[in-house]
Amino acid sequence: MEKNKYPKILVGGPVSDHHDYCYLQFLETVKRLSYPNFDVFFVDNSKDEKFYNKIKKDFPNTERIQYNENVKIRLAESRNLARKKVLDEGYDYLFCIDQDVIAPPDIIQRLLAHGKEIVTGIYYNNFTKFNSLTNEYEQRKLPVVWVKSLKDENRLVSIRKEVIESGELIRIDSCGTGCILIHRSVLEKIKFRWEDDKPGVDDVFFCIDALKSGYEIYADTSIICEHLVDGRPIAWGKGDMKT
Repeated sequence: MEKNKYPKILVGGPVSDHHDYCYLQFLETVKRLSYPNFDVFFVDNSKDEKFYNKIKKDFPNTERIQYNENVKIRLAESRNLARKKVLDEGYDYLFCIDQDVIAPPDIIQRLLAHGKEIVTGIYYNNFTKFNSLTNEYEQRKLPVVWVKSLKDENRLVSIRKEVIESGELIRIDSCGTGCILIHRSVLEKIKFRWEDDKPGVDDVFFCIDALKSGYEIYADTSIICEHLVDGRPIAWGKGDMKT
C-alpha cells in the first residue's frame, strides 16, 4: 500500500501526566490506528519531565512546553505547536485525539470519507445540570457535541439521543477536540486560543472562530468513542470546562 496515495495526517495534540491513569489505553488506541499515512506528534504540558520521559519512549517525536498554572494557556500552546507542524511540514490534516478518548482503529478513514474540513466523532462526558423539577443539581452523561437551540439561537444544547442513534453525518455548532479531524486550510486561518474571562478552553473558541470564518462543523454520529472520565483523579480549575 503506497502511503503517498493518501492524505498526510498528523495525529497529535496536548498530553500530560493528568491522564497517566489511562496511558496504556491511550497507547493502544494510537498504535492500532489503521490509516496508512500518518505521523504522531504529542506535546507534553506536565509540571515536570517524568511523563515526558515516559511518553518519549513510545512516541519519540513528542515535545514539551514550559508548564503554566493556567490550563487554558497550556492546552492552546500545545495544540498550536501541532498546528505549526501541520503547516510547516506539508500535512493535509490534523487529527486531534485526547488521552482519555478510545477511538476505533479506522476513525481517520471514516472521518476523511466525508470530505469535510472539520469533522468529529462522538464521545460523552459528565456534565452537571440543574433539575428545575427537583430543585437539585444532577450529573448526566452527555455527548460533547452541541447545536443551537431551536428556541434560542444564542443557546447551545446537546444533540438528542435519537440523532446519535441515526448514525448520520450532521452539521453542528460546537464540539470538543477529543477526536476531531481538521483540514490544513482551516488551520491556516485559525489559531487555537483562550479567553480568561469566559468559560471554556481552546476547543470552544476554535469552534466559534471556525463558524465566524465561514466554515461548517460536522459530526459523524456513527463513530462512538469511549471517554475514560469516570474515576479521573483530577479536577479542572475554576471556570475551566475541558471535557
